[in-house]
Amino acid sequence: MTGTVKLNRVFKAPAERVFKAFLVPDALAKWMAGILIFIGLVGGS
Repeated sequence: MTGTVKLNRVFKAPAERVFKAFLVPDALAKWMAGILIFIGLVGGS
């Protein structure tokens, strides 16, 4: 796993709201900094 970072976070929010927050660039930028590329895919683990 060299070069890999795995993060886990628990959200007290409906799944739909969390998923939307990851796919709307302005929403994601509010709590994550320095993202150059982000590709959200259904079915991740």
